Amino acid sequence: GVVAESMNAAGYSFIRVDENGQSIWLAVPETSIRIGQFIQWQGGTQMRNFTSRSLNRVFDEIIFVGAVHES
Repeated sequence: GVVAESMNAAGYSFIRVDENGQSIWLAVPETSIRIGQFIQWQGGTQMRNFTSRSLNRVFDEIIFVGAVHES
């Protein structure tokens, strides 16, 4: 997918990826990422209605993954 948005908080990077016309939120250990970068990931744990206190935001759906890699 293509990185559309990224923010760091509480040791995590929260990354919105556009993939096949869908927006997907990922959370990974804090990493350097660029808007427009193509990334890939494997597996992960999906959570619904996840509240990030550090961002003061609720994510309808987010996938926690161990790492993302440039593709």
